[in-house]
Amino acid sequence: MRRLLAGFLLLGAQAGWAVTDGPAPALVRVLAPSGRLRVAINLGNPVLAQRGSAGLRGVSVALARELGRRLNLAVELIPFDAAGQVTDALAQGAWDLAFLAIRQALAVPRGREACAAYLNGFLEELKASGFVALELAASGQADAGVAPPED
Repeated sequence: MRRLLAGFLLLGAQAGWAVTDGPAPALVRVLAPSGRLRVAINLGNPVLAQRGSAGLRGVSVALARELGRRLNLAVELIPFDAAGQVTDALAQGAWDLAFLAIRQALAVPRGREACAAYLNGFLEELKASGFVALELAASGQADAGVAPPED
């Protein structure tokens, strides 16, 4: 069974991919081997995501869509009612990326660790720009804090 690789936003720049360099073709192929970005959405944590009348919303949904835009990939949001279901679905290869609430961790399936450096930079940039705080407020989570950008 593949294991979940959960990396805090403190991951090092192992692969040398910078967010501002744009999507490297190798990164896109590794992160989304199907040609679309399949993102697990944990509805069990309302700080991260909610189901609204217009569909899924929240900071995890916004992060997934922004990453898909930057990588020029279609995004498939795969909702789960609880974090345990997210990790269980990894064994079936159901998703490519998940944002989890371990001090806002990110996860990729084992074997895709090289993507972590790019994703770390992506998340740090969106935290520093205010994107994450704005999305939290837009989804009714204005009281949720955002960790300061890493140096």
